Amino acid sequence: MEQFHALLTASYGRHYLAQRLVKDGCGNESPVGELIQVSTPAKQHIGAVGDRMLLEMTSADQARIVRIEPRENLLYRSDAFKSKLIASNVDQILVVLATQPAFSPDLLGRAVVAAETNQIGLHILLNKCDLKDNLEHARKIIAPYARMGYPVTEVSPVSVLILSLSMRTALVLPMAASS
Repeated sequence: MEQFHALLTASYGRHYLAQRLVKDGCGNESPVGELIQVSTPAKQHIGAVGDRMLLEMTSADQARIVRIEPRENLLYRSDAFKSKLIASNVDQILVVLATQPAFSPDLLGRAVVAAETNQIGLHILLNKCDLKDNLEHARKIIAPYARMGYPVTEVSPVSVLILSLSMRTALVLPMAASS
């Protein structure tokens, strides 16, 4: 059976989608082509978006994982009972915060800790800056991070922002309202 290298591009529980990795003239790999459904051995959750892996085709549009290549880093979330793999091989975390509804400073702190622990760059994006009611409060919360050197960009709305992430793998973390 045909074996090939692929990039895990989506994860839904134990169901994965991947794309073939193809090298260009300079030896850089890029995902190309159709999405391939990927199965895991023994119904295990072992992959994270961003994993590079060796796959083996099992049918025209399905493959199984032969091995996962070594990861540069791995981000996950956990609670008292289980942990969930989120992303691997990330070189930047883009934290998207909104002035309204108010964001959770605790979640921002966790993102910073994850970035520092994994030596990943972090960029804070403050969205909805046209809504002036909570803008100053939001700026106060993120000011210590800006003083520590984390880049902060204010936008309104986020959809008009064009980020140059050339040749980078970014994890975008939209922050939900605080409870």
